[in-house]
Amino acid sequence: MAEIDSLLQTVMFTIYGNQYESREEHLLLTMFQSVLTHQFETTPEYSSLLRQNTPVSRMMTTYTRRGPGQSYLKEIMAEKINGLTELADVDLEINPLKVYETMVKQIEDNTGALPDDLPRSVTAEFAAENAQVQAIITPRLKMLTEIAEGFLSTIIEALEDVPHICTLLIGGFFFLRFINPAIVTPKIYLLLERVPEEKPKRRLTYIAKMRQNLANKPSYAKEPYMAKLQPFIQRNKDRVNKFLLELCEVQDFYESLELDNYVALSKRDTELSISLNECYATHALLEKHNTELAKDPSSHLGMILQELEAAHHSCQEKDNRAIHVAPDEVYFMEAKSAFVQIMRSLPHNASVTKRPLKLEFIAKAAGQMKDPVMVRKGIRCMELLNTLSEMQAIDRGDDYAILRDEIEQELAHLGRYATTNTYLLSQLDTYKSYLHNVRSQSEGTRRGKEVKVKELGPYKFTHAQLEKDGVIVRSNVPENRRGNIFFMFRSPLAGTFIISLHYKKVCVDIHTFIYPMLTAVGRARGLFELDLKLDDLLEMQKDGQDDLDLEYVQFDVSKVLSFFLNKTICSQEVEQREDS
Repeated sequence: MAEIDSLLQTVMFTIYGNQYESREEHLLLTMFQSVLTHQFETTPEYSSLLRQNTPVSRMMTTYTRRGPGQSYLKEIMAEKINGLTELADVDLEINPLKVYETMVKQIEDNTGALPDDLPRSVTAEFAAENAQVQAIITPRLKMLTEIAEGFLSTIIEALEDVPHICTLLIGGFFFLRFINPAIVTPKIYLLLERVPEEKPKRRLTYIAKMRQNLANKPSYAKEPYMAKLQPFIQRNKDRVNKFLLELCEVQDFYESLELDNYVALSKRDTELSISLNECYATHALLEKHNTELAKDPSSHLGMILQELEAAHHSCQEKDNRAIHVAPDEVYFMEAKSAFVQIMRSLPHNASVTKRPLKLEFIAKAAGQMKDPVMVRKGIRCMELLNTLSEMQAIDRGDDYAILRDEIEQELAHLGRYATTNTYLLSQLDTYKSYLHNVRSQSEGTRRGKEVKVKELGPYKFTHAQLEKDGVIVRSNVPENRRGNIFFMFRSPLAGTFIISLHYKKVCVDIHTFIYPMLTAVGRARGLFELDLKLDDLLEMQKDGQDDLDLEYVQFDVSKVLSFFLNKTICSQEVEQREDS
């Protein structure tokens, strides 16, 4: 936690510094979702997830200070806050003890003495029961309620203007970390030019307290005198519930991101500017936590950290110059990434995978694939080749050699396409295809007649069941989460098995949680899904590979193989009896 603020500053204001571009916001949202997923799975206390000082709460708070958040606050809050602070002589204090103290001081200043029934030092209870104090507080409560109603209406009516990621900040957090800080400290959020005087500051604090109580819906008041504002809470709770639910109704950001990728990256002014000290600080963090972040030395991060020298200390401000990543470098990196993804999606024996790679042919091949995502990537790759050629970053005359060589090196590193194994891999695919066809035909034809092959399963098992039966040999699922984990086993086709991991839906108050995370962990689709072939399992068993990695757990290969074979044999015996 001591290191997170400077890292967040670099991430949110430098790496994703183009604060008014929706693609940047969507990319930030993917980062938020990763952190939220981790915290959701590891937190022992849901209700305090976003209220404690955690990485995600610091992320959210930092995010609200970006341009879109600041613009939203200024647009909807500045006028209201200015209007409230301009009421210079209006006192809206409702704490009975403070009201009493102010009252007796004023009486003493005016008369020179206090009556016997108004002692100087009293308890809060004594002050609250005083008739004069009650008479002062009653109209103030009415005025505070009217002001709070106005603030609330302004926020609700501006629902469509809330920045995209702030739709994650639902419930108490939306007010606690986003709206209320701006109300209580308006100068910091550039809503006022100066710090408010004492009385206006106190008014703003009351408005923030009322809004927070409305979001939290407590059955009691921490400060007894605030209980008199309960009618405001009761009158508006349904209204706020509706607002918060509508706040969560956002379109799938992955769809928007897909579109934004092509719109934003077609611009000529795409650029990243980062300072030396930001580079040094990030490098130092990676180096310090290397054993946790790069457990596999052969991973990309592990190799980069090995190649780099030790992290530099920060330089003096006069030497802290900015480093600019120009548009052609951004396009080059995007093209490299897109071509690698296409190559990893093409069949091993496709003619375009032969070396040296022909990038134009690869892009065109992607454009003819059935997967619409790959089609779009193929079209984008053609655009990037043309753009980079115009920028003279690559040369069509040498078949884009600089880009091509880097792509080939990347593929070699990933170990996906070794040229010496191309023939063997194509032969292996041929044999697997042949075995699959034979198996399907034998299953689909019985006694000279065509029969429909039945899907096996799905079969549902809890984490505890599979652990007891020895199927799960190792588990990374936290102990307090295992009760909510279950697995589905099924076989849609002969020789094809699918294992998926699921998390039971959790019913929680929407105001204490995050809507996107509820859908993420409670979705019908598995958190993780593995598509296996019988031949793969047999090959793993033959090679002595005992463990099947499902990211969250490791299965015993032999037990999984035995399960599916037994289910297949039993199913065939049942069908044979039915035929008889």
